[in-house]
Amino acid sequence: MLQEDVPECHLPGAELLDTSRRSAIGRLTQRADIAALAIVFTFAALLSAFAMTGPAYALNLALLFLLGLVVAPFVLLTTAATMTRTLTGQPARSIGATVVACAYTLVPLGLSIWIAHYGFHLLTGILTIVPVTQSAAIDLLGWAALGEPLWRLTGMQSGAVYPIQLGFVLLGTAGSMAMAHGVSLRDYPDRAARASIPWICVILLLAALALWIFGQPMEMRGVGE
Repeated sequence: MLQEDVPECHLPGAELLDTSRRSAIGRLTQRADIAALAIVFTFAALLSAFAMTGPAYALNLALLFLLGLVVAPFVLLTTAATMTRTLTGQPARSIGATVVACAYTLVPLGLSIWIAHYGFHLLTGILTIVPVTQSAAIDLLGWAALGEPLWRLTGMQSGAVYPIQLGFVLLGTAGSMAMAHGVSLRDYPDRAARASIPWICVILLLAALALWIFGQPMEMRGVGE
């Protein structure tokens, strides 16, 4: 009896560790533009969430975007790349090449921050569909066929949503740390633990910043505590 072929399973994000050439985009480790997108994807997640909090109101938005999308990524990632070169004893590899190779480790964390941010908006306003539908019925029919709009209905309290956000951020942090270890094993098999230290520090710093941001009152949503 022939045994059926079982499809091979891959861990989420494993494709980002693959250094083989892709038919359309080539090798990821040689695509600085795609690495830049991964960096912007992650830092924009933090910036988008922070821009809606109370502390952001004290800052100029242009300055905020400059710091969040240019200065902070440049300083953090070039520092991490420099430390990686020092710890692994491979100064021949440029800082830029190191950043490109390691930038994809931020993707799981960035994704989790986006989910946590927009999950907050969804969960805290999920019941507003009821009064909106009631109001639409009045506009359409000219009378309260579904009752008067219950505008007091909103959704979950922000304090109840925070543990959910915490869970997503921790999950993304674990994924990014696993990616950092995978990249280190791929590029520095003899010094993987040392190579991953700077990037794990960056990941933990960004995760801590995300949790601090999510703990701030969301001023633009009008749900400040």
